[in-house]
Order: sequence, then structure tokens, then C-alpha cells
Amino acid sequence: RRFETPPGKQAQVHWGHLGTLAMDSIAPQMWGFTFTLGYSRMTMAEAALNQATRSPFSAKENRSEPIPLGA
Repeated sequence: RRFETPPGKQAQVHWGHLGTLAMDSIAPQMWGFTFTLGYSRMTMAEAALNQATRSPFSAKENRSEPIPLGA
């Protein structure tokens, strides 16, 4: 059963390992991040080369469109 929330009140956040990216002589780990709004179910997904908290948020801040909180 789905848990209903008002707009802008709840989101689900998930991290996951996507695998290894083969580049020249290095093989960095790839991580996936999803952010799903509870009300509209709108989802943002990003890939990052590390698990630092600011990695996915920095990627979103560098975009021109804001995260919509009440769709």
C-alpha cells in the first residue's frame, strides 16, 4: 500500500553501486543516486564517482532547472 504525503514533505533517497568504469589504466567505481518525491513520484537520478554526500547534490546544483517540490 502506498503511503500518501502532501507536496514537499517527503522524498526517498537511494545509493547503489553501478559497477566499474574502465578508463585507460584506472577503473573507478560508479555509484548511482536516486531522489524520488513522495507526492508526485518525480525522480531525479545521477551517477557519481564517489559516495561523498555533495556529489549528487553538486550535479543537480549545476543544472539550470530546480528540483520541483510540489508537482
